[in-house]
Amino acid sequence: MVTIMEFYYGPSILQRAIKPSCHVIANQCGGQVSPCQNGGQCTEGWNRPLCDCSATLFTGPTCGRESATLAFNGSQHMAIWIGGNLGSRTQTEELVIRFKTSRPAGLLLLTSAESSSSDRLEIGLVAGRVRANVRLGDREKNLLAGQGVLNDNNWHTVRFSRRASNLRLQIAVNQGIIPKRGDNREFSMVSSSSSSMDVGIEFRCAYIPALCPGTIVMLQKLQSCLRQTKPKILACYRDRDMAEAILGRHSTLEVKSIHLGGLFHAEEEIQMTAAMPNFVGQLQGFVYNGHRYIDLVKTLGPELSSLPTTTFKLTARFVNSPPGSPYLPATFRSKHSYVGLPILKAYSSVFIDFRFKTLEPNGLLFFNGGKRTDFLAVELVNGHIHYVFDLGDGAITLRDKARIHMNDNRWHSVSIRRPGPKTHTLAVDESIEIYTASGNNMHLELEGILYVGGVFKDMYTRLPSSIASRSGFEGCIASVDLADTSPSLTEDAVVPSSLVVSGCEGPTKCSQNACANRGICVQQWNAYACECDMTSFTGPTCYDESISYEFSNSKGLIQYNFPPGRQPDTEEDNIALGFVTTKSDAVLLRIESSTTQDYIEMEIVEGNVFTVYNVGTQDLPLGEVAVKVNDNNYHIVRFTRTGANATLQIDDYNVQTVTSIGHQSTVFTSMANIQVGGKIARNGRSRIERPFSGVIAGLSVNRLRVLDLAAERDPHINVRGDQPSDRTASDL
Repeated sequence: MVTIMEFYYGPSILQRAIKPSCHVIANQCGGQVSPCQNGGQCTEGWNRPLCDCSATLFTGPTCGRESATLAFNGSQHMAIWIGGNLGSRTQTEELVIRFKTSRPAGLLLLTSAESSSSDRLEIGLVAGRVRANVRLGDREKNLLAGQGVLNDNNWHTVRFSRRASNLRLQIAVNQGIIPKRGDNREFSMVSSSSSSMDVGIEFRCAYIPALCPGTIVMLQKLQSCLRQTKPKILACYRDRDMAEAILGRHSTLEVKSIHLGGLFHAEEEIQMTAAMPNFVGQLQGFVYNGHRYIDLVKTLGPELSSLPTTTFKLTARFVNSPPGSPYLPATFRSKHSYVGLPILKAYSSVFIDFRFKTLEPNGLLFFNGGKRTDFLAVELVNGHIHYVFDLGDGAITLRDKARIHMNDNRWHSVSIRRPGPKTHTLAVDESIEIYTASGNNMHLELEGILYVGGVFKDMYTRLPSSIASRSGFEGCIASVDLADTSPSLTEDAVVPSSLVVSGCEGPTKCSQNACANRGICVQQWNAYACECDMTSFTGPTCYDESISYEFSNSKGLIQYNFPPGRQPDTEEDNIALGFVTTKSDAVLLRIESSTTQDYIEMEIVEGNVFTVYNVGTQDLPLGEVAVKVNDNNYHIVRFTRTGANATLQIDDYNVQTVTSIGHQSTVFTSMANIQVGGKIARNGRSRIERPFSGVIAGLSVNRLRVLDLAAERDPHINVRGDQPSDRTASDL
């Protein structure tokens, strides 16, 4: 007889999940490659490493994700009101905050209490050093830390801890060389015996073989560290400067709000003035009693009042930085492959981060079933991420509202959080969706295993009806962070698969979505290439923005002149460009002959696009009257000519055609020039007729990228009238 657990999770899962005896846990931090990335500090945990990322630019279970960073200009702030109307009263505090600034003074952090209480904790820069001012009742104490000047525009880490009246302030100076991702491992040591080291200063040594000579010369004070660790330790730096004090008999700190970078009065909606100037620089990695408030604010997006007991006010701006390289990638070679991981820890909170890239528009990414109707799933549906879950009050689906489809063979980032009992968030790249539940169930009771990349074939029909997927995921998944672990999808799988392999294997054959923006896929030996000429985009997969030029209301024109002796005769022409405009009448493009009356003119007439051409017989017009293009939106025009016949398409609307009748000439003779943004009057070579205003992007004429040549100052480019300005399509 097969049990329910065995049916849903495979016959071997029970044997894999529970084993006899208490096995010995291997050393997690002692390998050749540290499980903690980007210089994070590794300590042993039960069955997993524990990574301290506080002295790095990264966060996550293994320091693999970039920390959210806020920039302050001296008039900006972040305010946090905790504990609802009651605030909080604590006898211990643990906080970490990282800063970077060039100013010698500025407020990093300040707590405030009710008006009847004078309790406060203030941390800021004073004369280039960090000062912590603590006031409990009628007792007050200052601590100073930081050797040298800390306003050097480098990152420094502040750690403050309080146990009743015992205070400690530590500064990570980060002098010397900090290990990068891929370095073998590192550890910390404190020395009080060597006269060459300052007592109380902690030093860190990292295994970086390539840096041996320069490091030894630069850090001569650490010779005892090098002697102790022999030849492997080749880079060290002073880690912390520490100050300690005892405040007195008071032990409780009352906190109603926390202010970063400056002060803000919630009721009066005004900036407040403090004795210490506001901070100018960047802050990240703020953790207060276990709460990562800067990361939480970024997760909430604009919904800063969606949590029941914590609200925020933010005027500082987040610094956008590109994500680093994906870590622990795995390739799912088939839609019928999947792996199983241990049960997802999501009882009262959800923490899922991962990156993926694929060419397939649909596929199940994650699924974990649960008791009764509880479950959690992440899937790709028509190129968009769906996050589906049920806590017992009915299934809820959050969908990303990104403007692009995600099956474009590029890495995309997904973050799923449950920052409050009824608050659920889905972030896909820069798109954030937030849902506030109305049900009464507060706990997600999962059981069994977490399926990644799909489920076994017979299980799809038994999945909850709110899950759309009927096949698995095909592509690459990487950088998986689940609560407090960063599992390898191959090495840590309790249900492995031979069709899931380490690394990311890119597609080597053409598929429907191999090239973005309707690029044409050209099959090559064990590879493929994308032709982007008719897309107005560029790049390996027609995804990158092309060179664009902005034409002002003043008359300006870009002209390309074919070199003498290289003026082509063509039987076929292929022209594509993208544009944004509000003008209802203008010439986008005109091509003229040097010896005949042949021409091609692409124009806007009463808000519609027309192309008129003549290759020696008569004018042949072709237009799209159903689509208005002077709406200040981005439009793509594609024109093809084969002999006397032609097609015209605007965006994804129907293709318009013209077919010649009777005898027609088929050759455009001696192309002389291409005029962009208007046309030069026949009777006066300097006057520009019907000038265009707006932006033209990605122009391709028979694979000749005219705007790219203009940006490169090609000698065959001539600019008439006012100089158009070059820009990228992201500025549109």
